[in-house]
Amino acid sequence: MKIFKSHVQVRWSDLDPNMHLANQSYMSFTSFARMKALNELGFDTKHMHIWKRGPVIFEEKFNFFREILPDTTIYIHTKISGVSEDFVLFEFEHDLYDEQGQHKAKSKIFGCWLDFTTRKMATELPQEMMGVMEALNTEGARILSKMDIKNLGVAPQNINPEDLK
Repeated sequence: MKIFKSHVQVRWSDLDPNMHLANQSYMSFTSFARMKALNELGFDTKHMHIWKRGPVIFEEKFNFFREILPDTTIYIHTKISGVSEDFVLFEFEHDLYDEQGQHKAKSKIFGCWLDFTTRKMATELPQEMMGVMEALNTEGARILSKMDIKNLGVAPQNINPEDLK
């Protein structure tokens, strides 16, 4: 399984009032690393618009091991840890380390490719996109299915708009 490597420098704007990395910054950093990995694979925004497909996330989980302080360089290792047989569903893992190799956090995301035309989960991928996906080294990745979506265990529960007031 290929590991994509990237790094980011913690900036003042990435901090929370406790003077360590804010929770939303972890999400921003892993999103950056994931998109960088996709770009390396040939899924840049230009191709996503041509193919009318883009990644959407159903779930993102984090485990925090040690705080990340200002002016730290964070090294992010990203790997594709799961795919469906048709490559519509995917799972990525991210491991965040400091300069000394100390494991600071881990995240796992589960998502799918969105069809820009229908604004729903893609039912298939364009042939050229399939070619790129098939070339991925997903050896050791778990096989995902639509049951994994149902197994998330959370569903939306709409309310009466009057109850919002």
